[in-house]
Amino acid sequence: AREGIIIAGQLIDKYGYADSGRTYMIADPNEGWMLSVVNGKRWVAARVPDDEVAVIPNYYTLGTIDLSDTINYLGSPDIITYAIEQGWYDPADGEFHFAKTYSRTGSLNHPGNITRMWRGVNMVSGRNFELDDELPFTTKPLNKINVQNIMNVLRDHYEGTVLDHSKNYTLGNPYKLNKTTICSNGTQYSLVAHLRNWIPASIGAMAWITTFRPDAQAYLPWYVCIDDTPEFQRHTTHQLAIDNQFNPSHSAYDNKLKHTYWVNKALAENVNKDYKKMYQMVRETWDGFEDKTSKKVIDLEKKALNVYKKNPQKAEELISDFTRELAAKSYTITGNLIQLTDQNE
Repeated sequence: AREGIIIAGQLIDKYGYADSGRTYMIADPNEGWMLSVVNGKRWVAARVPDDEVAVIPNYYTLGTIDLSDTINYLGSPDIITYAIEQGWYDPADGEFHFAKTYSRTGSLNHPGNITRMWRGVNMVSGRNFELDDELPFTTKPLNKINVQNIMNVLRDHYEGTVLDHSKNYTLGNPYKLNKTTICSNGTQYSLVAHLRNWIPASIGAMAWITTFRPDAQAYLPWYVCIDDTPEFQRHTTHQLAIDNQFNPSHSAYDNKLKHTYWVNKALAENVNKDYKKMYQMVRETWDGFEDKTSKKVIDLEKKALNVYKKNPQKAEELISDFTRELAAKSYTITGNLIQLTDQNE
């Protein structure tokens, strides 16, 4: 991760950054870093402490920095002096704060950014910060964080808080009544990276992914070693997919295609029609599916590790087969849920 930060920094130093700003997450099994990039040729990165969690909404969250502490910070050496030259920061006003200095006021004070940060920090820390509190860049979790904890955060609509105007869906759809939720109506996909350093990378590096909104879908495990994906998960060939990324064909937007994205989107739209009723029905199915999947993953990895000792390629084939079969099962379940929710309108 540290090398990734350095490479990214070198690219920014050479070519610059065209957008107004962005924060990227770069992680490996041992470290997690947040890289904040500003328009032009300046950047700063901070290492997330091993026993803490960082929450990032759509604005800068990094506060104080110390570039002399190269274990925990990296960045442009003139990140502070440049701000002074531009008139954005006066040392007489107190300690340098990156987010307050380099953020646009509208972004830093945007209610939706603040509330998502507030909710995420409260969920992982077990604390009850007030909405007007200054939220920390990182926070210690109440308990050890696991994959399911992160999934719960990414599915959240402010349930049980003062911001839940749907009153746990009894008054209607949270996407219409609750503003700027973590899981939003426009979420295109959701990902939980699960990186482990005590097993080989081909097994220990994987991501739990939902295509489209995570509230209406199950997270599926995708391992880095898989050699192929099912047809319903891709558009033609790998090369054409790359080409379409930069010059998409009109057919890529055909929602009549049986591609996973469009099927999952259709299910999410059905849930929206009667959120409380449909959501309960869909989640009962997916919660059971995810519980079984988690247990299967444990068994798969035990078996794959034993095989890996003698034949790494065979272990990776085993994982590839498992991943494709699970994706196919999820695809079938989604189709069944679409029919079921159609009947229950």
